[in-house]
Amino acid sequence: MGASIYYNQTTKTYFVNIAVLFKTLNQMDISGDLLLQLNNSNEGISLKRVVSDKIQMNGRNVSIAMYEIDKRSYNLLSKYSLKNLYFTMNNKTYGSTVTENNSLFINQLKCL
Repeated sequence: MGASIYYNQTTKTYFVNIAVLFKTLNQMDISGDLLLQLNNSNEGISLKRVVSDKIQMNGRNVSIAMYEIDKRSYNLLSKYSLKNLYFTMNNKTYGSTVTENNSLFINQLKCL
């Protein structure tokens, strides 16, 4: 699973984009909200999904989704590093603890 920030210059809207590569499992639909827990913060973030799709990338099955970042979430993501990230596929929650590049969103938001 990969995640990054996307900025739409036309609408001036920020999004979190996730991509899930399926190596052995059947490809699934991403649905529901994206849940984020942050390091050194008691506040969590729930982002609404605005689009998701199943695609082929380099001959591999990938599911993608974009979640809109509201002002409160933008402020938190700019300040605190990622701790956990959770999303839903086929009515089941998936996610993990972020152990590497947990300041990725902070760094990306500085550049956009």
